[in-house]
Amino acid sequence: VLIVSKGISAKDLINCIKSNGGVYLKKIDVFDLYEGKQIKENQKSIGFSLQYYSLEKTLNEPEIDKVIEKILIELHNSFGAKLREK
Repeated sequence: VLIVSKGISAKDLINCIKSNGGVYLKKIDVFDLYEGKQIKENQKSIGFSLQYYSLEKTLNEPEIDKVIEKILIELHNSFGAKLREK
């Protein structure tokens, strides 16, 4: 779940995720969108579900973690997005 400025569209975030998600990223869904008193007034919380798979091999956690890290860095650099703290 990410925290971003209210002016940033989910479509822009999805395009960034697709561009940096690698060849095994097959599906992206928005599962949560929240604007309210638990976050700053000019921000929103948006949650994405990413589905990775390969027909050629079993994917392992370290290789997916590297891709997720790359996505998060690019989302931060491009949109100031950061992970929502629990």
